[in-house]
Amino acid sequence: MLSTSGGVAGLLAGLGAARVFSTVYPDFPVSPPAWAVGAALAVSLVVGLLFGALPARRASRLDPVAALSRR
Repeated sequence: MLSTSGGVAGLLAGLGAARVFSTVYPDFPVSPPAWAVGAALAVSLVVGLLFGALPARRASRLDPVAALSRR
């Protein structure tokens, strides 16, 4: 959820910057394609799932006492 919310925040920041850019330069067309918006959200979701699940899966295989006693 953290990476997806970060992806949404980045998407909103990018759309806000595009809106400001289009007000400064009205003749320049600025609008992201729908596939790029979807791909950005999908990438943030996949990255969050991958880098959240892999360490958790690895940690679940450890002996709890040994894992907590290591430094």
